Amino acid sequence: MPKLKTETIAVTNKAGTRVSEAIEFSVSTQGVFMAKVPEHLAKDEHFVQCLQAARQTGLDADWGATEIDKPRTHTYLTSKALDTLSKVMTEALRRLIEVEVTVERVILYSTSFNVSFVTLPDGSIAPNGSYGDGYEWSDTNIFGCPQDNSKHFLVGFWARVYDRTTYKRGDKEVSEYKSVSDSMTGGESDEPIRKLNGFPRLNFKIDSSGNGARRAVRMHGSPISYKEMPYTPEAAEFFANMLLSMCELARRFESFFGDKDRLQIAINSGAGLLTNAAAQEPTAQGVA
Repeated sequence: MPKLKTETIAVTNKAGTRVSEAIEFSVSTQGVFMAKVPEHLAKDEHFVQCLQAARQTGLDADWGATEIDKPRTHTYLTSKALDTLSKVMTEALRRLIEVEVTVERVILYSTSFNVSFVTLPDGSIAPNGSYGDGYEWSDTNIFGCPQDNSKHFLVGFWARVYDRTTYKRGDKEVSEYKSVSDSMTGGESDEPIRKLNGFPRLNFKIDSSGNGARRAVRMHGSPISYKEMPYTPEAAEFFANMLLSMCELARRFESFFGDKDRLQIAINSGAGLLTNAAAQEPTAQGVA
């Protein structure tokens, strides 16, 4: 049988597992093309099952018919078309390393801070260490580290509903995340998703690569770490209300600091924006 070529067929699955085999192709004197199945694969019962399934796939996809032949010591895949052999062998290898696929709806969330303070022995906080001995500075890994030219102290929060598709084979696992549409079907059960994912500026592209470390990457920004929990309507409602509360806080800040007269009234009365007293709007007589 004249040998035609040796072709390396390589396949990588979604979990990152890769298989590569050098396949020898030849043609018989009758004009039948043959692909020699590597001996270790011919002895692998699972691969033989994959090869049979791949042959059926070839028929369904109109690649052409194939046969498995073992004239002497070697096993061959045969066909009237050379291209058919490559396609079926590739499909068999793909099936050999086929992954387990699971889909789970989850909520991803993240906090972000850029503040600086000290904690005193009694648990209270202060701007710096001049307010008492035994203080500890805030952890810069958690609360950030404002620089001398920082414009503001910042407190941030983000949450969104995603469908996580996990591809697993053996000890290898890769996850992909797709944001759930905020339009949904309009049903009552979809309302928490529609509410949480309805914030248009919080749609992040998720990158879960790299030693299991998970990152949420904004389309045009820097990576931020995130956490994950299983989706429940109650959790989605909670996180949506948290984001709305932050929007309300921003509106309150603007109202509070945007009017000098009202700000002065609040200062004179000793009220604070984030205290119980600040929950009421200041009036001309003081804080209501």
